[in-house]
Amino acid sequence: MPPPTLLLLFITYLAWESQAFRTSADANPEEGCAASTVCGKVTISSPFAVVPEQATESKCGWLGFQVICRNDTPYLGYYKLGYRIQVLDIFYGNNSLLVSDVHKLGGFDVFSGASKEYSCHVPRTNTSSKVALPFSISTTNLNLFLYSCSKALVPRDGDGDLVETRCGNKTFARVGGNYSDSGDYPAFYMEGCNATVVPVLGTDARSYEQLIRDGFLLTWQGPPSSGKFTIYLITFLGGTMRKNFWCQLLKDPTC
Repeated sequence: MPPPTLLLLFITYLAWESQAFRTSADANPEEGCAASTVCGKVTISSPFAVVPEQATESKCGWLGFQVICRNDTPYLGYYKLGYRIQVLDIFYGNNSLLVSDVHKLGGFDVFSGASKEYSCHVPRTNTSSKVALPFSISTTNLNLFLYSCSKALVPRDGDGDLVETRCGNKTFARVGGNYSDSGDYPAFYMEGCNATVVPVLGTDARSYEQLIRDGFLLTWQGPPSSGKFTIYLITFLGGTMRKNFWCQLLKDPTC
């Protein structure tokens, strides 16, 4: 086995060379991959690609940019079926896209399942748990806080913007502050309440359901411009994952 330093240099060289392959692949899509696909009202093109819903891997599109088109509605393909983030628009010029965690709205409905009735409730999971590399939530977004409280609230200064949700039963919504990766929002903590955070672009908490529908911005990093490439993924990926990484990166037809 070559010394670690030589191995590192070799990997760095391959990554630098791969940029030429990537640029070529974007200009000449992989055989069997459409250069552009329309799903509903959204045009899907490089670095994204539409893939079959049950696909476990694909050579189309950049790694992590696969899109599922279901009933003429595009979703980011990497999350669990039934909870995926909907793509509303893609802005290729500035590496961003408008998306919606539309499945959050299901919590506000009342319906009966096979064995029990599901009552109206605020969502329990932060939208950030569904967002992974290569995407990040833009700090342009605001925070929609959805509260579920175990007891009656004691009014405080600054709580005048709280809006009761249609679930009633001590559930509230408010919009406040720009989104932060740190998730540190002490000013919006309320004793006796659990809070769920959904990024939004609007400011009117009274329209909290519409704010969720209207979506929020994700961004992604463009390709390296001068031979630089992040190699930490290669260090931690092993076996099949490493092979798939290079197959995607180099668009190797033998994989």
